[in-house]
Amino acid sequence: MRTKERHTNKRAGFIRKYGITDTPTRDGSGKLLKYYVVWQDMLKRCYSGSTRPGQRAYASVSICPEWHRLSNFKVWFEANYVEGRSIDKDLLSPPFAKVYSPDTCCFLPPAINAALEGSKLERKRKLPVGVAKTCRCNSYRARRTRYGCENSIGCYPTPEQAFLAYRAFTKAYISELAESYYARGLISDRIRQALHRYEIVPYRDKQMTIQFIMDTIFIANPPFRI
Repeated sequence: MRTKERHTNKRAGFIRKYGITDTPTRDGSGKLLKYYVVWQDMLKRCYSGSTRPGQRAYASVSICPEWHRLSNFKVWFEANYVEGRSIDKDLLSPPFAKVYSPDTCCFLPPAINAALEGSKLERKRKLPVGVAKTCRCNSYRARRTRYGCENSIGCYPTPEQAFLAYRAFTKAYISELAESYYARGLISDRIRQALHRYEIVPYRDKQMTIQFIMDTIFIANPPFRI
């Protein structure tokens, strides 16, 4: 019970510090309202100061000043929310300037959201996203999940070649999802076009990515856009 109380107090602390709760947060039965749950989770991800692997990715993510006020976020949320979907700031933001804002956020179907998240291998190894070193033949394997199943893309002599294969496979998969969901009326044309343009970068760190691009600029097809 004490642990739960400490967690609740800590969460309330950073909400008081960074957010302005100027509209109701619970319904008539006392249940937290959905827009408030999403808003406080957004604040937690950006401002909790956690060093856990899942939270370090948010070190360079920000929230627009307008959304520090709950009532403003509520207006956008109620105009855009789709049941069963998660808020996404990656698709419409530049690769290294992720921001939660009305212009850079949307609600995506789970399959598309998962496709944008990509592989988490880079959190454990200093290799490009989607790449793992194989022990048997001293090569690098590219792999990623597609429609819920892990796909082995192939083995390559260098991590750069493995990532480029991963990138091409992932861009094709995302484009396939874009056309499928758009044809069924499940996403807008704006989202469809953004998915086709979405760039897969090898690292979360900008300088590492720039160096990687310089090393592979003549063999990347299509060329990088960051």
